[in-house]
Amino acid sequence: MRAIVTVSTIVLLFTLLVPILDRVKSRWYVFDPIKVHQITKDALAANHQNTTALFEDIRQRLLASDERVAKSMNRNPFSERSEWVFNNAGGAMGAMYLLHASITEYLIFFGTPIGTEGHTGRHTADDYFHILVGEQRAFLPGDLEPEIYGPGDMHHLRRGQVKQYLMPETGCWALELAQGFIPGMLPFGLADTIFSTLDFPTFWRTVVITGREMNPPRAPTPLQPRPKAPATASSSGFAATAARTSQPTRATSQISVKDHVDQPRETKGEDATVNFIHRALCAHQVYNDNLAGHDKTSTPSKPIEDLLPPLTSSNEIDVQLYAFVAIIIKEFVHSWYGKITPDHAFVDEVIQIIAHCTRALEQRLRKVDLEALLLDEVPELVEAHIKAYRLAYRPLHPPPLALDPCKLYHQLHPHPALSPPPIPSEPSTIAEQRENEEQWRQLLAQGVLAIVLPTDDLENSCLRSLVAEVLSEMILGNGVGGKLCEGWFIWEAITKIIELIKFRATSVSNVEIELKPADAAGRLDRFGLLSSHEESKPDKPSGYDAETRRQLPSKWSSLWLYFWTGVYYAVIGFNMLRILVKALITSSSLPARSSNTASYATPSPSVAPQQMPSMNDDSHAGFPETPTSSKTTGSTLMNPGKRVVKKRPVVSMRIWSCIGRLLELDVRMPWLAGLLSLVHDGIVSGLGRVGDTDGALDRILSHHIHAHLLNPSHLPPLLLALRTALFPYNTTAPPSPSPPSAAAIQAVRQHCATALVDALPPAILVRYFAATTTPTSSTDTALSETRESGKGDTVRREKIRGGDSAEEDQRRVRWIADVEANMLDVFGIAYLNKHLFYAIVELVVVRIFPEMAEKSVEELIQERLS
Repeated sequence: MRAIVTVSTIVLLFTLLVPILDRVKSRWYVFDPIKVHQITKDALAANHQNTTALFEDIRQRLLASDERVAKSMNRNPFSERSEWVFNNAGGAMGAMYLLHASITEYLIFFGTPIGTEGHTGRHTADDYFHILVGEQRAFLPGDLEPEIYGPGDMHHLRRGQVKQYLMPETGCWALELAQGFIPGMLPFGLADTIFSTLDFPTFWRTVVITGREMNPPRAPTPLQPRPKAPATASSSGFAATAARTSQPTRATSQISVKDHVDQPRETKGEDATVNFIHRALCAHQVYNDNLAGHDKTSTPSKPIEDLLPPLTSSNEIDVQLYAFVAIIIKEFVHSWYGKITPDHAFVDEVIQIIAHCTRALEQRLRKVDLEALLLDEVPELVEAHIKAYRLAYRPLHPPPLALDPCKLYHQLHPHPALSPPPIPSEPSTIAEQRENEEQWRQLLAQGVLAIVLPTDDLENSCLRSLVAEVLSEMILGNGVGGKLCEGWFIWEAITKIIELIKFRATSVSNVEIELKPADAAGRLDRFGLLSSHEESKPDKPSGYDAETRRQLPSKWSSLWLYFWTGVYYAVIGFNMLRILVKALITSSSLPARSSNTASYATPSPSVAPQQMPSMNDDSHAGFPETPTSSKTTGSTLMNPGKRVVKKRPVVSMRIWSCIGRLLELDVRMPWLAGLLSLVHDGIVSGLGRVGDTDGALDRILSHHIHAHLLNPSHLPPLLLALRTALFPYNTTAPPSPSPPSAAAIQAVRQHCATALVDALPPAILVRYFAATTTPTSSTDTALSETRESGKGDTVRREKIRGGDSAEEDQRRVRWIADVEANMLDVFGIAYLNKHLFYAIVELVVVRIFPEMAEKSVEELIQERLS
């Protein structure tokens, strides 16, 4: 009896889940059959001389069609014989090259030059057979004439359909796309190999290639791309560096096909950047190309890696960095040096020095704990900024007794470069503060150059002053201390990030795309891509549409709603449990974070030791540190100037307390802050200590941070976005008046607040802002009204969101104003933002160059020159 109940339950769950999974399977599709068919037609229209050229053209068009396609396709070229395997299925035999494979679809080149015929098989997926060379014939039982498909035609074998097909002796090659439940097709595709031909090497090779493409390789380790030219020794000068310029600066063999497949080039934007770099840094080469007859607007004949020395170990990052260098050279060198002489030797020397510095900087950057820097130390400074700002602008006394907010903030968060606080009524304070800031920037630039410059170039005071001027004024002054510290710039950046996240979420999920049902069905039917199963399937499952629910009594409607809601949450819970169990099992194979059991911690130069916040102070806003995270693991007697600390767990890093401080969880939702503190303590110090350093949860979080957040592939688009924001149109002159007017700044801030409010679910907003709910907006009342009227989930969601009522609009306006006043205003004053960004710059510089925290600039220069 128990076995019958178990089997019945499994069958019932399977019956319920299959329609649900069948409806959502398309969200995992990577390819669009219409686009694939168009790509094959465009490739055939190019009239290639042979099949190899046709295959390569189709492969390159697929790679350029979409970023998801490029990331999921086979990275090995089809010219490798080991990538081709025989396939025996249904009595037919051919060869195939696997382009893509997953649980829901595969894409292959399939065919034979000598002909074959057999049974198509009855499959659980739709099969789209795009004929490239030759022809294919097929027929259904009862047909007296064959179906003939030639080059450019698509043979659509619908799911559950079966035919006999023939490829004539003249040969036939095709691009085959299958979409559906692919594991159901494997027995048909492998049975002949196992039980008939007994070709076990082919069977093994097929399984290996398919498994490899279903599990693509992991992302590269952060800041560990392929090796390239190493940095030169610090003692070598320009003479030694220039002596090597006659040799190839980059090894051609290191630029492999895999790198271009992983990082598909954006032809239009990247070509424009490359042309700009050639005009600014390789003008003599462009001139020679023009004499040779090249078009001025075309891409130069030689790539950048053959003309300029490598800056880093990644070509994509070098392009973006050289764009910054080109802007600096154009604005600060060509503007005066071009009037003296047309010779380019000086520019080449400056580029060689910059390349030497960047390669040395990359080697030092590899030794920095980026995880702790970005998620612990920088958020600690942001949290201190938020706390000081709110203390300064939320005084306890009325205005006659309150201090000036800027002075109070400067006292709480002092910085030598921003002292004294500028007072509009006292011009002397403004001039003195500006002079101190310029001296601080020069001091910081001179200290960095004293470490990274070659010794011969360090002795050249003129050259050192020029490079220091570029670093202090162009980068630190105009970039960091200028535009980057403006409140409207920060708000625009937040808005663009939110819009980018929304765009990616919308483009990845096919379910989110709003298409008219009639138009979508018309396109599929017009191209013959609508399967018979989908044609006969109604828009909604029987008994679940709104009309049926109106006819049902309210009691049965509620039960029906609760049933499907329970199934939905059961599926989600099962998936989450499966992911959790899989993560815990695989965590033991992940590398330990404490491979270097101790790390040296030095305080930031801008924060005095007595001002450094304690590990266990009350500034964590609901995320207190555990005592273990602040215990020293080594003796401080061996290194009096340093202290050895244990690596902090990911769940205890200051990024979480910074978010809590920004959201004011301890004030708005103290119950949630206390709950999170209790959960945090249980994870870190409770049974199993899974969240402590090198625990299972800590390893998993650290692995995903390095794989997704610290992935070096994010650097090129990040540098591109930063260059576009700081130097629009590759110039220092902004396209619009700067600074914007007060009305424009207010509009930017309101737009940012609106984007933040719209990005969050209404239920979270109601609870976060502690809004009083009315009968028309209450979740319970809306749900009860929905049950009575039987109008379904759509009405309930509309009422929770507030609909178009005036009261809900007023509440939304109050939310936006609250976000502006309590969150965005924290970054609204440029002078206060300079304290934060200058402190971050100092922290990063000290982590990369620890010598600057121990010695003065004069001592560093004397040590190098001696």
